[in-house]
Amino acid sequence: MSKKQANICAVITETTVEAARLAIQQAASEADILEVRLDYLWGFDFTRVDNLGALLDKNSLPVIITCRAFDEGGQQKIDNSIRLPLLVEGAKKFANYCDIEAAHYHEAAKLSPDFAKLIVSYHNFEETPANLNEIYERITALPAAIHKLAVRANALTDTLATFELLQRAETDGRTLIAIAMNEAGTLTRLLGPSHGSFLTYGSLADGKTSAPGQFSCAELKEIYRINQLTKGTKITGIIGNPVGHSVSPAMHNAAFAELNLDFVYLPIAVDDVERFFKRFVNPSSREMDWQLRGFSVTIPHKVAIMPMLDEVDQTAAKIGAVNTVVIDGEKTIGYNTDAHGAIVPLEKVSSLSEKHCAVLGAGGAARAVIYGLLEHGAGVSVFARDPQKAQRLADWRIISAGGF
Repeated sequence: MSKKQANICAVITETTVEAARLAIQQAASEADILEVRLDYLWGFDFTRVDNLGALLDKNSLPVIITCRAFDEGGQQKIDNSIRLPLLVEGAKKFANYCDIEAAHYHEAAKLSPDFAKLIVSYHNFEETPANLNEIYERITALPAAIHKLAVRANALTDTLATFELLQRAETDGRTLIAIAMNEAGTLTRLLGPSHGSFLTYGSLADGKTSAPGQFSCAELKEIYRINQLTKGTKITGIIGNPVGHSVSPAMHNAAFAELNLDFVYLPIAVDDVERFFKRFVNPSSREMDWQLRGFSVTIPHKVAIMPMLDEVDQTAAKIGAVNTVVIDGEKTIGYNTDAHGAIVPLEKVSSLSEKHCAVLGAGGAARAVIYGLLEHGAGVSVFARDPQKAQRLADWRIISAGGF
């Protein structure tokens, strides 16, 4: 297995040896490599390295073993005098790699590890530190086959530092795993391998994740086609807050696969749309190195994004909301497809002329639907939880009915 290959790593988080063995067999069809989290095992004799043989003997994939320190996300407190020899000797006998925290590196180095099988890792579950480059330098100064930095992204912009590290590692000729955890770090999990990360982690089932924001191996492989993505892949997606519930990625990526297009559609959690537009979207100012071609827009950004665009389609301008942004060269153009998407199916059932329709909600999508209904001669009543928003939309409807 090439160290430069994009890999899906199945994380085994079972609590018994029997369940872990079954999960390892399942991983063979969903992943390229697996990580066995020994600290999840209860009733396991950590003092006997040979016990790993019974756990791993029927495995067909390359294996990383780790027994995470309690202060870096481990599930139980295991003394280093037991934990570190288990990993060092376990890698020599039964696994391709062992993952040991940088904080315990020097203690592990005294045990004469096989450095060609060593992953040195740093974890921060609170934030993306401002001195991440310094941490990278400190970690990569420790001899190992692979270095790993996993941090928490509290905002989408935090992921820029992770991607910068991957670029730096490529320039330095180092093999790096770089992950930003949490929903805000989604881009690093989905695009990390195509930007040089040795692997991205996935779970094998709901409730079996080992870190916040982790996708399942099936999603990584079947929906996002991780192993097919490159730096040249065209990027699309949906921005909003939240976006984790959206079914759009499954639908659009299935279409891309069917049409054999080198495109991917990503869920992008955006808290600050102005900052996102400046640092990720605008061709003249963006800091993200990616082939972004456009994105869908959902709540709460459909109105707020409009002033940032170079052009707004006439329909979107009349509705006062944008749900689609296309990047055409150096230009960003906003459209609204909500009205068309809502009205066409209704018209197939019945003519809307002189019908009276109820619209539930008072957001950007409601504005688009009202626009479409009025365009087709229907009357509209607005129902919303917020009376003031409903009234503003009703007032806009009256004005718009005369102005369309």
